[in-house]
Amino acid sequence: MIWVIWFLNQVVVYVILLNFLVGVIIQSYESVLNSSIILKYKQRCELNRECAVYLDSLYTSSRRNCSIISVSSAGEDLRHSEWSGFVQALKRFIKSENQKTHE
Repeated sequence: MIWVIWFLNQVVVYVILLNFLVGVIIQSYESVLNSSIILKYKQRCELNRECAVYLDSLYTSSRRNCSIISVSSAGEDLRHSEWSGFVQALKRFIKSENQKTHE
């Protein structure tokens, strides 16, 4: 009888530990996925700024206006989405990078 209880205890502990392991792996995956999205947009902003600086150096005689527009192809309302905080942070980052470009 004691062996059955011990075996059931081991199975329960094994399931609980596997659940914790899956939770940690999922959390790490989400963290990497979120940081990759941020890095992708950050690199795009850097590329846009470098392009603007390069074009300014080529066409110094004339003033050019450059507007960069980013449009979501998903077309969903982001106010109620879980991404709304990220989108607001991204907008602030793009605005600051745009101000750096115009300086």
